Amino acid sequence: MRDAHLPPRHWPLALLLPAALAIASTTSLARADGHEDWELLVGSYPGPLQGACGARLDARAIGLPPSTLAVFGRLDGPDFVELARLETFEWGSAFFDLPSPYPPDCAPGDVLTFAVRVVAAGRFLGNDDGPLEATIEHEMRAPSPGVLSITAEVPGSCAVLRISGSGFPALTTVQLFIGDATPYAHDFAGIDRVTSDAVGDWVLATDYFSIRPCMVGDQFGVYAWVGSFGGGNTDFPRASAIFTVGPPAPSSAGNAALAARPTSRGVPTLLAVASLLLLLAARTLTTERRR
Repeated sequence: MRDAHLPPRHWPLALLLPAALAIASTTSLARADGHEDWELLVGSYPGPLQGACGARLDARAIGLPPSTLAVFGRLDGPDFVELARLETFEWGSAFFDLPSPYPPDCAPGDVLTFAVRVVAAGRFLGNDDGPLEATIEHEMRAPSPGVLSITAEVPGSCAVLRISGSGFPALTTVQLFIGDATPYAHDFAGIDRVTSDAVGDWVLATDYFSIRPCMVGDQFGVYAWVGSFGGGNTDFPRASAIFTVGPPAPSSAGNAALAARPTSRGVPTLLAVASLLLLLAARTLTTERRR
């Protein structure tokens, strides 16, 4: 079914999306060890490090006991490395923001296992077989070599955005998509396709965003994919960036006029007064000498 929000020229790309979402997303559902109602999701924020060691990580635990202490950590072999603990909401969820949840020797290709547990009576909830937990495996990518830059042609407006890329593979097709500015972005819509130049750079000025609500503070992510979307290239899976709508630029003419008043009028006035005082002093001295 065609998306009614997309202009006709964007429909072909949008139709490619459903089969690609599972691969494009950096998140997956966890398996529950001992409690089938528990789920854990992890994902990293859009940017050059998305999916790589060093990226800021977001973790969400769902279905836990309400108003209890949840502990998020990393499983290093038999060891549980605690990273954060929070009290769950009354509906049994906990959201963790983790700036550095990775081991010191984290490297691309490593598969890290994260887990969430619950504390009851001072110890992890569980039985003789071990603590109850939900776990998830997270494979680390290499940092994306591509960098995206997004600027508004008119500050405060989304009518025309200038999207540029650098560090991409040379002379290759780059597909651009828009999605949520979250670690769990999966609702992608096609923007356009561009071809990088001989050094891997490209620029696109698009009016695609003119159909979006554009309020100050609104955010969305722009994603670039090399290769077939949903398969891609393992050496270059995805580059991403977040765009935040900012306030319109103030009128430079108005500001210049206000700033000019104390400068252009105040300083000459002081000089005129000083000159007048010097002139009066000189005349007084001349008169005294003549007497």
